[in-house]
Amino acid sequence: YAPRRTPARYRTPIGVSGDFVIRGLPDGRYRLLAVRDANRNGVVDPGEDLGTATRDAVISGGGQDHVTMTLAPARDRVPPSVTRVRAIDQRVLHVTCNERIDSSALTPAAVTVFDSTGTAQRVDTVWTVPDRPEVFAVRLAEAQPPGRYSLRPTAGTIRDSAGLVNVDTAAQSFTAATRPHDARMRIRSVTMADSARSVRAPWNVGIALDAPPDAIAVKAVLVQDTTDIPVSVTIRGAAIDIRPATALANATTYTLRCTLGADTSIRRTFTTGDRVDPGTFNGVVIDEAATADRYVLRLLDDRKNVVRSLVVRGGDTINVEALPPATYSMDVIVDSNGDMRLETGDVDPWTFGEARIPVNASVQIRPRWTIDDVRIVIPKPVTLR
Repeated sequence: YAPRRTPARYRTPIGVSGDFVIRGLPDGRYRLLAVRDANRNGVVDPGEDLGTATRDAVISGGGQDHVTMTLAPARDRVPPSVTRVRAIDQRVLHVTCNERIDSSALTPAAVTVFDSTGTAQRVDTVWTVPDRPEVFAVRLAEAQPPGRYSLRPTAGTIRDSAGLVNVDTAAQSFTAATRPHDARMRIRSVTMADSARSVRAPWNVGIALDAPPDAIAVKAVLVQDTTDIPVSVTIRGAAIDIRPATALANATTYTLRCTLGADTSIRRTFTTGDRVDPGTFNGVVIDEAATADRYVLRLLDDRKNVVRSLVVRGGDTINVEALPPATYSMDVIVDSNGDMRLETGDVDPWTFGEARIPVNASVQIRPRWTIDDVRIVIPKPVTLR
């Protein structure tokens, strides 16, 4: 069965509940998958959400079988590539890619720029362009004279948000700009407003510039009354991250002063939030499903983000400490590969998904409270008729 080339013999729509029944199947082994078939062509196309069953279904003697699968967002399978190069001024180029780029992986080694004689031009720095995640900028060490140039990406140096790296090294031609280079540094945004209150840990301030700064020109000072608090300053491309080297006190006012070069400064006064004490719960795991010897129990917040994961077995007594106050729902996964994450399967090559079992239990954590005797029941699969 090749889901990307061969239409499935049996298909049925699945509603929002996720339940489905396929009736009248001859005895045999069946491979199942769920796909958000946007164009309704019966095959799996790139970019369509997908999930494979946890195993093949087997029908014998006119009986029935029950399988589960988890539909997950489509995986990015296309590596990044450079599609266009444009000269902004005599030193700065904008390089457009076919998708969003991981700015943390960019270095000057990502590209080489050649003039019409084949002579390489020295690259000063590279950075992602603000508000355009698919574009990164290249600043050359010297101004380009008029003429035609080419930019060649280096294989394996441009990474997309899915972790794929470029393999295409085809050169892109461009014409040098006549506009002089503007060396002025402009602030595009600051993540913290002045006079901010109830600032929670981990505390940091991000400053976005229109171009990378000179590293030696960035200085930051954090003051509480007359006491200086050590801070770390990290510069990545055109982004500056400032955070304290030690934990800040609760309900305390601080002032941050940051200077960029000789004539640009930022001042932010803020007050940290009150102390928020975590809570604890303990309980017992009751395994009615008997699907596996061990599971990964996951605590989920109201946005279904995983807050905590722990390995459990049926009959285990568990104690979960230091949880931020909130209401948590739960599920378990049959973690076949031991990576503590839910794998939803794939079709090329075919891999089975891991079972995810919702747990009919939730817990409301309050500051400094301990919730006792939480029953975490892993239920039996529901057979649909």
